[in-house]
Amino acid sequence: MVATLLLESSPQTRPLFPHDFKARLRVQLGRELSLQLEVENTGADAFDYELALHTYLGVSDVRSVELEGLAGASYDDKVTGERACRQPAGPLRFVGETDRVTTAARASACSIARASAG
Repeated sequence: MVATLLLESSPQTRPLFPHDFKARLRVQLGRELSLQLEVENTGADAFDYELALHTYLGVSDVRSVELEGLAGASYDDKVTGERACRQPAGPLRFVGETDRVTTAARASACSIARASAG
């Protein structure tokens, strides 16, 4: 299943973002979740923007899962305040408070699974 959401600049958006634009979010659901965001400048003036797509997955115990696909990724650790950290090889396991902003992931996909014993 695929859904495409469109947001265009309007009198309601201009107080928040005073530029002409079209933003399309394509959500594809199936065996995998795929998100694609496209922002088009429809005006004459250039503008900068930032975006963050957050995925929140409900799990009964975060210590029982691991995240694959971030090996070598650069991230800022919001808990410790460290910047430009590097994720080591292997799965990421959550053993305490974790709040990271990944700034350069090498993989095109990540997966979450039940942690293996050990």
